[in-house]
Amino acid sequence: MVRQYFTVIFVAIIFFTNKCISQNETVKRVKDETTLRQNDSVKVVELLNSANYYYQNEFNLDSLLAISTRAVIISKKSNLDLLTSRGYSAQSITHLHRGTLDDAKIALDSSYLYAKKSKNDKQIISSLTLISGYHTEAKQFDKAVEILIDILKIADKDNDIATQASVYNRLTNLYSKQNNEPKVKENLDKLSQIIKNHPNKVPKNVQIYVLESYVYYFEKRSKREPNSKALQDSVKYYYNKGLDYAKTNKLLQNQGSLHAVMASLYINKDQFLEAEPYIKKALQYKNYLDNIALNNIYGSLPHISLYKNHDIEAKKYVDTLLYHVPKYSTNDSIHAYHIAYEINFALRNYKESQKYSALEKQLKDKQEAIKQAKIVEELQLKYDTEKKDALIKAQTLEQKELKNRARINYLLFGLGFLGLLVFVVGYYFLTKNKSLAVKLDLEQTKAALLQSKLNPNFQPKENGNNVNGNGKTVDKLLVKSQDISELVNINDIIRCEADGTYAKIVTTKKTLFSSKNLKYHEDILTKHNFIRVHNSHLVNVDYIQSFNRQIQDGMQLHNGDKIPVSARKKKEISEFLDTLS
Repeated sequence: MVRQYFTVIFVAIIFFTNKCISQNETVKRVKDETTLRQNDSVKVVELLNSANYYYQNEFNLDSLLAISTRAVIISKKSNLDLLTSRGYSAQSITHLHRGTLDDAKIALDSSYLYAKKSKNDKQIISSLTLISGYHTEAKQFDKAVEILIDILKIADKDNDIATQASVYNRLTNLYSKQNNEPKVKENLDKLSQIIKNHPNKVPKNVQIYVLESYVYYFEKRSKREPNSKALQDSVKYYYNKGLDYAKTNKLLQNQGSLHAVMASLYINKDQFLEAEPYIKKALQYKNYLDNIALNNIYGSLPHISLYKNHDIEAKKYVDTLLYHVPKYSTNDSIHAYHIAYEINFALRNYKESQKYSALEKQLKDKQEAIKQAKIVEELQLKYDTEKKDALIKAQTLEQKELKNRARINYLLFGLGFLGLLVFVVGYYFLTKNKSLAVKLDLEQTKAALLQSKLNPNFQPKENGNNVNGNGKTVDKLLVKSQDISELVNINDIIRCEADGTYAKIVTTKKTLFSSKNLKYHEDILTKHNFIRVHNSHLVNVDYIQSFNRQIQDGMQLHNGDKIPVSARKKKEISEFLDTLS
């Protein structure tokens, strides 16, 4: 009785000790995984910061793509959804700059997917903003607007004033590209109201953009209504207001662009003397102005000099304008050559004026030729497409008719031949089937028994395919290494070899190393015609060339490898191979 009592106590102590050890190991594993995730998180953040440096400071798109790809690999491995989304966003920026929109779309879809998984609204907004930019680049403005409205809903829910302002800013840009003035004015007014209610929560670049946009909006309308004093007063009002804001916040580029807009207001009405003070102010910031604004300013300076009878100065300004021509678009170049023609003609330099007139005409003819060629190309493409579609349709109808006739012929022939075929075949199989079935069952039973000895997990092939329990074909193995994962066709695997706690996998194309041990692969591959011939070797039966029981490395494979076979398995393998002959 006492002995039984102490036995129970001893067993209980063993049980609870093992349970405590198991719990400690679980806690340690969780801690190790947490530490690994934290280390990977720090590493990914450093990579993304590095990628941002190359983008912002060096505009090195190759480095941006390489580093962001590395960040995605690490963050995906550690299930860091937020950082994975940021990595894909960085990739998409590279593709958008390069104009590879298909690659950008793939990266953006992945970024949005992982942003949703992270449930981080800021990252979701960031991903959607890039997606909106993608649709803008693809000239899909309606889709871009839909995305921005989705962002606005999230920003309204979170009361995110800065994001609301940014969305209205982008909507204004989009509608401006579509020349939709009512929508431009509507979104400008909404943006202006947000700035009025929350001046400290809206970025400075957005606030100055609103003022500039009002100037552009009213200046554009004043071109159509040059006699409207109200529109001119509105331009001046927002110009002064924007200039004060730009000076206060030392926004040099914005100061230059505002002066340039005011100059163009008078240039468009041929009031060059009134435009002169604004032109001089704008030229103080010429390093910050775009080519369109500079082209407009340099084009007006020669006219101002002519009004002042400063002929030499007018010629100098023409030369300055023509110096910048290669930087401009074709339309800007035509404009520059036309001004050069006008000034030289006014200065009675007829030879020079004819030269620039010819250059202007040459560019116009070239532009028209390109336009006509494009029209012809589009018409040819449309014609070829319609012709191809008609041909395909005719071929489809013809093939359909031929198939219907063939079916009728086969049916008639089949009905006539069916009786004879059924009789002959039925009689033959009736007499032979019994003996063949018995013999086949014996052979299959023998092969299955031998295979089951070699591979306890063996499952026979059905109809030549590897089939799982759901009836679906399973013909690939996922090989995981430290950094990458690769799908390999099981039929291409020749053998597997144990390499410590890892496994070497030899295929018909290359050799891979898996972070899983041989036992892991044995559990999978022995269901697919693989046999364990040695403690360290797993072989695909289809690649066995020969087997000699008398020597140590007696099994030779089709790729020339010689594999040792354990002594206790030689007989079973020999018998199994005999059943395959």
